[in-house]
Amino acid sequence: MNTFIAPILIVIVLQLTVILSHPCNESEYPLIKTTACPRAAYTFGYSGFKYVQGQFLPVVPKRSYVAKINEYPYVYRLREKLTIGQAITIRGKIPNTSEAAAINLLSKTPVDDMEVGATPFHMSIRIGRKECVFTWIKDGKWEPEEKRDLSLRYNEEFEVVIRALTDGFEILINGDYFANFPYRMPLEIIDSVNVQYSAIITELRIGGRYFKNISRINFPGGYLKQNERIIIEGFAVADKFQINLLDAKGLRAFHMRPFFEPGVVITNSEPFGQQQIDDGKPFLPNKRFVLELTNRNHGIEIYINRAYFTTFKHRISYPEFGYKALGFDGSVSIEGVEICTKSRLYR
Repeated sequence: MNTFIAPILIVIVLQLTVILSHPCNESEYPLIKTTACPRAAYTFGYSGFKYVQGQFLPVVPKRSYVAKINEYPYVYRLREKLTIGQAITIRGKIPNTSEAAAINLLSKTPVDDMEVGATPFHMSIRIGRKECVFTWIKDGKWEPEEKRDLSLRYNEEFEVVIRALTDGFEILINGDYFANFPYRMPLEIIDSVNVQYSAIITELRIGGRYFKNISRINFPGGYLKQNERIIIEGFAVADKFQINLLDAKGLRAFHMRPFFEPGVVITNSEPFGQQQIDDGKPFLPNKRFVLELTNRNHGIEIYINRAYFTTFKHRISYPEFGYKALGFDGSVSIEGVEICTKSRLYR
């Protein structure tokens, strides 16, 4: 065989293999991730912690090939019905070669024909026009659009959180409230999430719950193990709140208290000694935060909004099994708690 033609044939065969390996039937699309952890995790719900096995999904979401439209959108099926209190999180970037990125919550809708089934929620991010458009599709008809001004930029990381509230979706962009979209159809009919066009998605998952007046959560197995990482998602309503790791006596072996002004976070240990003060304004009023606490050999490693913040050295005799519970106090709204069990490998 001609030495020039052979490599071309190999490339063509590989491309066909990739295309054929992607599902074309919506029932074959992958299931959505239910945890922010890269592998196995304990997720906290109304009945306590639930162990979630490693879901064998890629850490970074993959596109699925749709033959009829010759396109590779991100398509993920929900594992169960979407319920009030849950949130869908989408993170990524939009390249300057793209005119828009669309996020759709679908119901029995094949990706190649949006006018089949129903689309209870459609969000179009149009950076070039500096606008975001919301609408829905019912009985094959696109309903009137609702527009909002938008300040996102090309090639900059964004985060969209779609929260299911009692009367509609609340949309947050980069931690800030952006819009509300009242329900046009029942929440429970939604069965999949679709992100179309040229956005490069780095995270796509579902999770969260409403936790009212929660003050203490006991760790699964009785204690926080070495290298386990707690991920806490919530809103800082006011700066009079605390997040604590409690010991067997209920003392705050790790105590964390943010202050909006002057923008510092104080950490200490009970009985209180020398306090550690770190600045940088990581918490802001009415802004969503993601707090990560990892039990390392040398101390509690703290990440805030996915950036390293500080480390608080252990003041407890046996940190490998001395932290028994997670505690909250004050004006903070907690919407998600999970524990990653394999943190040593990923951070």
